[in-house]
Amino acid sequence: MEDLIASYKERNVILFVGAGVSKNLGLPTWSELIDHIARELGYDPEIYKTFGESLALAEYYRVKKGSIGPLRSWMDTNWHSARVALASSVIHKSIGSSKLPMI
Repeated sequence: MEDLIASYKERNVILFVGAGVSKNLGLPTWSELIDHIARELGYDPEIYKTFGESLALAEYYRVKKGSIGPLRSWMDTNWHSARVALASSVIHKSIGSSKLPMI
């Protein structure tokens, strides 16, 4: 732990976070987003996941729909709503105020 703290102080770390870091805001995890994509395409999410890896399944959405436009519209409407209080998220404040050289 001491090495990590020293590296942080030297700005010699990179933070890797996934979609789950925003779960506390009511936003979906990566898996939940794939589930939404499955439902948009008319599939049961559990069955859809058996068809391949999640990135391939996300790409399949683009192929089937012709673009990711409908998904982006849904994301914009739901993820940028008043119910998503980003300013109240302690983890996002911590990340934003950190001295990390790259996130």
